[in-house]
Amino acid sequence: MHPGEPQTPQWALLVEEMKSRNAAWYVSLVQPVGHDLAQARAAARHLALTHRPRLGGSKKQRDVFQVGEDVWIIAYSGSILVAGSAYFKVSVVRHVASEPG
Repeated sequence: MHPGEPQTPQWALLVEEMKSRNAAWYVSLVQPVGHDLAQARAAARHLALTHRPRLGGSKKQRDVFQVGEDVWIIAYSGSILVAGSAYFKVSVVRHVASEPG
């Protein structure tokens, strides 16, 4: 164990989405979900099906693609601000350390 490292793995959900059309992706949400990986994966799947991206507008369609066990890519169609689809990604991540400022 290293200083600042959690005693047991702490899982979190990470959402990345676009700021604007053709812009870089950014982290819009980090949500701790506990110590159980199966529970974290279930919460991530639920978030992939329910999260509304900031550029989402009024949803007409949501297509969810799973990439491995811990990552989902979502195409959210019907966006007013983005021609075509707005995309976002949901990942299960492990919190490995915290360091004071």
